[in-house]
Amino acid sequence: MPAEPADYAEHAEHAEPDAARLAAEGGEALVAAMPTPAWPALREAALEALHEAGPGLEGVLVAELDVNARMLGAADPAHVAVLRQILVARWREHLARVLAENPGADEAVRRLVERIAAAAPGAERAGKTMTNIARDHSTLFAVMDGNIIQHGQCREPGSR
Repeated sequence: MPAEPADYAEHAEHAEPDAARLAAEGGEALVAAMPTPAWPALREAALEALHEAGPGLEGVLVAELDVNARMLGAADPAHVAVLRQILVARWREHLARVLAENPGADEAVRRLVERIAAAAPGAERAGKTMTNIARDHSTLFAVMDGNIIQHGQCREPGSR
């Protein structure tokens, strides 16, 4: 029986920095490759990598891989970005679990990321840049790919 989502998050949270980075890159690459014409071949490469990482793992994740690819292909264009973020997080957690449970799996996942980058150049990880500047006693709240929940007292303009 597959682990519950909370278990996946625990693996991602406690992963070694290199494994966490590799899981993030793998999740990003897999989801980015799903809507590309190269997906059928890359899907097979993903299955091979999962099998190499730990026999039996591919059986647990194959159905989800296929459902996720169909969801992205059928998604309303207005919802693709949000769905993509959700799926990237989910696959990052799956890969973090694979890497935590199978210490030798890092090479298989790394090869998969490299193969996706070579076969689907449009599926390369999108770089993100964020610049925030606070001036004149201002307070700046910023977040990328997440939420801010601010509790506390708001000040009136001009008060200190």
